[in-house]
Amino acid sequence: MTTFNQQGQQVNHQYNSGGDMFFGHPPDPGKLIEQLSALAARLDALAAAGSIDATSAGQIKEVLQQSSEELKRPEKNKNRILQLLKKGEELLKGVSSAAGIAGYIEKLIHYIKMFV
Repeated sequence: MTTFNQQGQQVNHQYNSGGDMFFGHPPDPGKLIEQLSALAARLDALAAAGSIDATSAGQIKEVLQQSSEELKRPEKNKNRILQLLKKGEELLKGVSSAAGIAGYIEKLIHYIKMFV
């Protein structure tokens, strides 16, 4: 993060923010579970269209399902969820037709790091 030299400034009140800031409401685990299900449905559509092979789609769907099950637990294992989603990202590398799904998994990883 860039820091500016503020010597000589004359202000009444100033607040300098840094790091990650989130505006809005954090997603609840139920919404994250819905998103994981939507991704699994998208994988089905890609596999049906022949854009991704059925074996890869099945492996990634399994990772999404395991992540969803972990989010349903009262005592969520954040590290386990992150590990699973990163595995899903790895499985999607090189599959150009699934780039959008990989990007969405990356966003889910970010939310889980922040809120779970």
